[in-house]
Amino acid sequence: MKKSVMYSVRLTPLEYEALKSKCEKSGVEVSEFVRSAMKGKNVSVIEGIPEMIVALNRIGNNINQIAKAFNYGLLSGAKADIKRAALDIAEMKKELFRISRKVDICQ
Repeated sequence: MKKSVMYSVRLTPLEYEALKSKCEKSGVEVSEFVRSAMKGKNVSVIEGIPEMIVALNRIGNNINQIAKAFNYGLLSGAKADIKRAALDIAEMKKELFRISRKVDICQ
């Protein structure tokens, strides 16, 4: 549904800073944050999860590069370790996504 109605609200400077800070930490615009709160969602800010997911993706990419080097014969004896590390990282990533869905992060 198209959002066509605008509504303004007055806040104290302290309330404004708190709202602005929560939106910045959760990575969403004020309007999305307010809409989520209106729907009765428990809007929570969990610091660090998005950064952790990015870090895990980077680690996964590095492991893929190592695996390619191994497949081309540039590395030897590391195949089991690479597979185990990749599976561990995939499991951590799934757990982070599960946690982020369990708590309304407003993203």
